[in-house]
Amino acid sequence: MLTPTLRRLRGTLGLALTWAVAWAVAAGLTGGFVSSVLLLLRGTFPPVGLLIGAFALAGAISGFVSGAGFALLLTTSARRRTLDELNPIHFGALGALPAAVFGWLLFHEPGLALIATSFGFVAATGSLILARRANHREIEEAPGWRSLPHGE
Repeated sequence: MLTPTLRRLRGTLGLALTWAVAWAVAAGLTGGFVSSVLLLLRGTFPPVGLLIGAFALAGAISGFVSGAGFALLLTTSARRRTLDELNPIHFGALGALPAAVFGWLLFHEPGLALIATSFGFVAATGSLILARRANHREIEEAPGWRSLPHGE
């Protein structure tokens, strides 16, 4: 049996790892290909695989730190609320905040910090949508759920 602190730690780690993977894919693909196209336009043959890997690593680190920050903000601000009670815009803002802070501390470039902020907003809102979908699916598939009389 896990203590509440260990459950929160497990949830924080799980969310941070999920965000790290999602951000690695998004940053690797977008950053790697955009950089490759820009280098091609300058007349330089780009190391596409190396660029994708570098952007994916930066995205994974940013995603992990931002996901962990989001999870910590979430445990303090959305405690004792169900998934259906959470506002997606507020949820997205909670994800954008640590992404913006870490993006600014990491890059010191407003454009890149804005990209990190938008990644955080989309990742948080997507996390809420997926969690709601999984929660509704669990409720619908619960054994004996349909056998209860209506109104009880």
